[in-house]
Amino acid sequence: MLPTTLYVYQTTYKVSTQHTPYKLVYNLMPLLPIEFIVPTNITIVEKDKNWMNALLVQMENLVLLDEKRIIAKIFFIIFRNFKNIKVMTKKYENI
Repeated sequence: MLPTTLYVYQTTYKVSTQHTPYKLVYNLMPLLPIEFIVPTNITIVEKDKNWMNALLVQMENLVLLDEKRIIAKIFFIIFRNFKNIKVMTKKYENI
């Protein structure tokens, strides 16, 4: 609990200094823990110092996301049709 509390305090903007304590000590903007798992443009640029690479990575992620969306849509259609076939066969079995 203490590390979380300290992290929150160090990354909270202070009106009196107009910065976060983290920024004053390290002269860097703090990164959220999620930014290490899912790379953002800021983390990619800070790591590689190249905006073009950041844009390419973002485009690759968007293409992968689009592919996953299409696959999910196909599985949904297959599942829905399979469910309709099951319902139709049950109707005819009762006749």
